[in-house]
Amino acid sequence: MGILPAPFNAERKGMTVSRSKVILGILTVFVAVAAFLGYNAYKAFFGGVDSDYKYQISREMETITGVILSELNPKEEVPEAPVPEPESGSPEASPVQPAPASPEPIVPDPVRIQAVIDSYEGGFAKLQDQGNSVINGLIADAKTEYDALKESGAGKTAILNLAVSYMGKATAMENEIDAGFNALVSGLTGELEAAGMAEAEINAYIAKLKTTYKTEKDGRRNALLDRAKSYL
Repeated sequence: MGILPAPFNAERKGMTVSRSKVILGILTVFVAVAAFLGYNAYKAFFGGVDSDYKYQISREMETITGVILSELNPKEEVPEAPVPEPESGSPEASPVQPAPASPEPIVPDPVRIQAVIDSYEGGFAKLQDQGNSVINGLIADAKTEYDALKESGAGKTAILNLAVSYMGKATAMENEIDAGFNALVSGLTGELEAAGMAEAEINAYIAKLKTTYKTEKDGRRNALLDRAKSYL
């Protein structure tokens, strides 16, 4: 192939420079967006939520979990033991106490086991309702703020910050619901052991509960993510 005329080479060189500038501009925007999303995702999922908000939801969930546990395990009134009267005369040597007998194996009580399961499943349902209520409240608040931002002519950055903020709040709330769930699981395990349920059966039942809980948890998260995406 022959040598191209000088004007054509200059024009081609100009097109190459222009194309390089366009590509460089696209890459710059891409890197900036990636950095923005990466930083804000880090803030949302690794401690970007206000500490006062964390404390507030922690206290709320502790109260909710405490109420549920108190309903499941009401305190029994134990009568006070009578105070022994002092004996007159010279003290006698205390008799030698026999060694404590080995504890008898707990006999399974099917009625009690079923009662414990029914009670705690009601407790898990209450915790789930509370979690859904909070997430729905977050979605409603986010929608209100989103509408206000749109009316004020806010840009994409402000809307992204809003989505990140509410994802951070939802993550913090999710962690507290997890803590409440684990507290209920701990109480349930102890109650089932006391009722004589076999360890293997307890483990299988708890594993089933955890699988169900994860499915519900993923559903809440996906609902919030879908709503956040709709704002973008």
